[in-house]
Amino acid sequence: MKWISGQALRTAERRAVEERGIDGYRLMCRAGAIVARLVSYLARFSETKNIVVVAGHGNNGGDAMIAARCLHEDGFRVTVLMTCLPAVLKGYAKEAWSDLHAAGVSFRVLATLESWTENVWMDIRVFPRNAVIIDGLLGIGLRDKPQDVIEAAIRWINGVRSRCRVCSVDIPSGMNSDTGDCPGEAVQADSTVTFSRPKKGFLSSTAQERLGHLEVVDIGLPDELVEPLESDEAVELIALPEIIRMNSPRPHDAYKGMFGHVLVIGGSKLYPNAPVMTCMGALRSGAGLVTLAGCEESRFALGSWVPEVIFRSSQTETDLFGLAFDSYTSVAVGPGLGVTPVVEKLITHLLQKTRTRLILDADALTVLAGMYHNGWRPEPSGSPRIVITPHPGEAARLLGCGSTDIQKDRIGSVRLLADRYQCVAVLKGAGSLICEPGGKPWLAIAGNPGMATAGSGDVLTGVIAGLAAKNFGCLNAAQIGVWIHGVTGDFVAIERGQETMTAMMIAERLKL
Repeated sequence: MKWISGQALRTAERRAVEERGIDGYRLMCRAGAIVARLVSYLARFSETKNIVVVAGHGNNGGDAMIAARCLHEDGFRVTVLMTCLPAVLKGYAKEAWSDLHAAGVSFRVLATLESWTENVWMDIRVFPRNAVIIDGLLGIGLRDKPQDVIEAAIRWINGVRSRCRVCSVDIPSGMNSDTGDCPGEAVQADSTVTFSRPKKGFLSSTAQERLGHLEVVDIGLPDELVEPLESDEAVELIALPEIIRMNSPRPHDAYKGMFGHVLVIGGSKLYPNAPVMTCMGALRSGAGLVTLAGCEESRFALGSWVPEVIFRSSQTETDLFGLAFDSYTSVAVGPGLGVTPVVEKLITHLLQKTRTRLILDADALTVLAGMYHNGWRPEPSGSPRIVITPHPGEAARLLGCGSTDIQKDRIGSVRLLADRYQCVAVLKGAGSLICEPGGKPWLAIAGNPGMATAGSGDVLTGVIAGLAAKNFGCLNAAQIGVWIHGVTGDFVAIERGQETMTAMMIAERLKL
């Protein structure tokens, strides 16, 4: 999905109303209803029925007020905090206010600086111990830093984040939609629902820190009006609309053989559980069958966590090379495997003698880097069958540089990985990147620091392997896998917190 500037999106919205006769208030209602849907998820994960909506005087506030009305009708306890008198509202925002008021939604007008610095902190009705806060203060038209009442309201939102979740409408208030800069106070969101297209400013790493979980949603603007105005940036975004288009429901007469067979090769006495998490990721991504070729220590963990997985011992070289690799739809290699002469022989065999799809991670990447630096070169392929999933340190070994070099130019690094190894490269990290040879990188604004935990990458390897086994192309399998993995981590963070997150929490919550 390509990016768009704030001015371009406003142009598309104006043309939709003036040239196509689309009802602008109906677009606002769709936007507000979608915000309400996501907020209801956040409220469920946060175990609360309290919703506090902070609304500005523009269309962003109108979107938030419609969301408030929808949530009120769904039985939530909703309070709307207005930063202006209702009489000041104009256009669609005024219509939204009229519908909100007619529905009987509770509201308070806090139109002075003093009301935000004093009263709002003292009133338990608007300072809840647990709630979801909807940020509807400022939209994509910001050009200068927030001031006066709006600035105070942003400070209040950030002040209650320790006990509440914050969902921003279209963009965190105080952020410039074209640059991602925050010239003054800006909302720190747990989730952002943005409309039609991601905004250009979201490419900034500073902006990504404030977005939280990003959801791009369609509100009904015609694509033919939006697409000519899109910005051709160096990367594209993986977002929900793409995921929906790639995925399709299972047929009524489905059987497990239709969804592929994943072979996971990994595990050792030191790390027997790593491939078990990979198997769990493969099963939860929809693979029909999963087999683990591992050590005996892995067998016991497998029986406890994923009894559905078939176990094949790989205690000896004969055991390992006796596997008919091409009979599996995808093969995931590396988690907990170790680096030994047998492993090096295995990776060489898989690369040179098999045609199945390969997902290489962890120790398999160390072996791959050694092969390249010792003279091995991949054959060019129009449709890669290999996916590699390095973190920055592993990427540095693969490219023969330092991890700081990788982080300085992540876009250039993922392109080089894809071209050098003729594969789909997944460069993990804050804003994971996916690229195929000669292609444009794709960015996933999903995931959070809580996912920096042992085993998280093993789960991702399994998810991608499971999707590849279902006959997604390697690029699509990586795109969907990275996005689902990151989004799941975001919702685990909302529900359980970042500090307590574990890889098994992510694996157990995976959902396509």
